[in-house]
Amino acid sequence: SDDEYDVLLVDLIGYLKDLYSVASVVFVGGSFAKHGGQNPIEAARWGKAVVFGPHMFNFREIAEIFLENDAAVQVTDEAAFKDILTGILKDPSKKDAMGRNALRVIKDNTGAVDRAVERISGYIGGKR
Repeated sequence: SDDEYDVLLVDLIGYLKDLYSVASVVFVGGSFAKHGGQNPIEAARWGKAVVFGPHMFNFREIAEIFLENDAAVQVTDEAAFKDILTGILKDPSKKDAMGRNALRVIKDNTGAVDRAVERISGYIGGKR
């Protein structure tokens, strides 16, 4: 039936970046418990809708950028997670838009370190 979903729970290191490619929606673990979350960038590189819990303090800036760009949804608890996940899975246009937004966030921020180094080098070298 339409209300049945397949779920893959992975508790291994080094496999997620490849497994994200087959996901419809990615939940970023370590974000319900106070572990600080995990990096949503690997899921976003595959153009996936991303959901995470309230504790993303290890990736605060990244999480904020994703949220500001409608590339992820942050939920407060398991009940909200269920509602959001169900909503995303039942609305392919929302899921696809979140994935496109996630890819755009990655594209817009690729090379940020190089741009920052170039700008700082300009100040250090007296060019500015």
